[in-house]
Amino acid sequence: MSDSLNPLPLDHVILAIDSLEHGIDRLEEITGCRAQMGGAHPSRGTRNALLGLGEGCYLELIAPNPADETSPLRPGPFSERTDFTRFRSLTPIGWAIRVSDADAERDHLLRRGLSPGPVHAGERTRADGRVLRWKMLDPFGLSATVLPFAISWGGDTPHPSSAAPAGCTLGDLRLETPNAGVIRDLLARAGWSVPVFSGPSERIDLVLRCPRGLVRVPE
Repeated sequence: MSDSLNPLPLDHVILAIDSLEHGIDRLEEITGCRAQMGGAHPSRGTRNALLGLGEGCYLELIAPNPADETSPLRPGPFSERTDFTRFRSLTPIGWAIRVSDADAERDHLLRRGLSPGPVHAGERTRADGRVLRWKMLDPFGLSATVLPFAISWGGDTPHPSSAAPAGCTLGDLRLETPNAGVIRDLLARAGWSVPVFSGPSERIDLVLRCPRGLVRVPE
């Protein structure tokens, strides 16, 4: 991870794909590491697989759940339905900041003059039957792809990175948007130092250090 990102409490980065099996296979091809099945998101129409990135951070591979007829929801605290069939390759679509208490963080953001959304509770059941619980919120009241959501994990919930396969680390997280100045200001007001670059469209780029060398996603 670049030096400017070291202080950032990055929790996880989300990659979307149209099929979880396809995504796991492709991620293994390019990195040399195989993600582990995580679990389903009840009533959200999705399921995931995880790959550890070290330092309490992980990669979440998310795809439609064939066993759930619910139209897939975009991950995070938003309610937009998302057409996952367009994700034919591994595509970064979101990222999360870890906070100790989502409710307290919302109050903190309000004091900083931001407009956070409500706190939402979530859960999923791992393959071993362990239930993971969390709370999350949109810190900015906006659905921009490059902006993170905030997440806090339940006190009895082990962090997902603790059981995720290891082997890769995050070399860089790059945010690109036509509204770089606005996005940069919002992140700074929240207290999160993240480099933001100007570009023609919203885009999240990752560089992973893996057994097969440096891997860029999207490819």
